[in-house]
Amino acid sequence: MTVGFGIVLPASTTIILSIGSDAPGAASGVLGGAQFVLGAAAAPLPGALGHTSAMSMAVVVLVFVVFSAVALITLARPWQGHGEPAGQR
Repeated sequence: MTVGFGIVLPASTTIILSIGSDAPGAASGVLGGAQFVLGAAAAPLPGALGHTSAMSMAVVVLVFVVFSAVALITLARPWQGHGEPAGQR
């Protein structure tokens, strides 16, 4: 998990701040707020599943990975070039 966070978080921060380069403070604020909200939503879920094992945490992580993949495919549409700043394709 730590290696995954070390790879994904800096890359996603760079991408989001490059997309929101018109208002970098707002982009940074939205990114930080979203991280706190998603963390607060995900934290109690393993306990809500009724088990305090690594399996319940793995299920929650898997659900959020699937959710993020669906969001990428439906919102960003990377095969159409959406989500990239103009002139950097």
